[in-house]
Amino acid sequence: MTSEPSIVYSGLVGGGSAYNWYNIAKDYAAVNAKNEEVTTRDGHVYGYLCNVTLEGTGPSIISIVGAPNTWKMRNAVRKAHFLREAMFEDAGITKSEKGTYAQTIRPHLTTNMVSDVTYKTPQFLIPQGSPSSAGMIGGDWTYTTLASSPSWDDTGAGYTLPLADTYTLAICGENVLQADSGGIKSWSTIGLINSYNIDRMEMVPDATTDTSIVGTNNPFAMLKSQSVVSGEVGEIAKDQELEAPPYDVGDRGDSVQVAYKAVTQVNATESVRKMQVFLPAGLMAIYASSEMAAALLHVEVVAKVLCKDMA
Repeated sequence: MTSEPSIVYSGLVGGGSAYNWYNIAKDYAAVNAKNEEVTTRDGHVYGYLCNVTLEGTGPSIISIVGAPNTWKMRNAVRKAHFLREAMFEDAGITKSEKGTYAQTIRPHLTTNMVSDVTYKTPQFLIPQGSPSSAGMIGGDWTYTTLASSPSWDDTGAGYTLPLADTYTLAICGENVLQADSGGIKSWSTIGLINSYNIDRMEMVPDATTDTSIVGTNNPFAMLKSQSVVSGEVGEIAKDQELEAPPYDVGDRGDSVQVAYKAVTQVNATESVRKMQVFLPAGLMAIYASSEMAAALLHVEVVAKVLCKDMA
């Protein structure tokens, strides 16, 4: 990176269910006084390779999590980009009318943080007099909001259909329902991976017990192996054909969850930890199992690369 790579944060909340939330892209833009886009103009999501240094006295177990760099995540973000483009185009909104700093999407990390979680603010040093640090307060980073017609499950006579449904975006987590009136649904926040899974309507495995190879009754399978073991080979093929993928395919399953990027333990005698993490869309959360004294977090942005190039 040719720009100023250092971002410093003070304080680390620990214990209970508290997470510390960070948007490296937003803060990198603030530190360098320039716009930062987390996707290309055609929807490919970027990731930030960062050296993270944590200093503080524990004892505490530190977990760093972020969006998983999976094909589902990359496809979900890119699909959201194109759907947003189509939304503006259908409404007659031109590229310039979208605003200089809103040409691409700006998602949250996970849907459960959107309504009541605040991102950490980077610090800067005031050297005059007695040097002290203060949080950066300038700039505006608006997270993406989309609008569409509400979805419904049935015609539900007598129910009122809202004119439009508006919702924010997060990469991970389940879609958050705002209201459901007679099957008419509106959302407050949608998880991009969750929505992508639903849109795909995955049905796996492809084969069924009616269409798979069936033991010795499949002539083509037997022609390849003229021996007494041909029936056993057919049974093996049948089992393989019916085998599910080696990953969860549920719409709200494993794929919508955040992924571990690093885990470490801090104690009273070894208070400095250095880790390198790759953060899709520059979004990160840190969980500390207990409070840490004099905690300080330094993030050095090493590189900004397309997530697909790190797959």
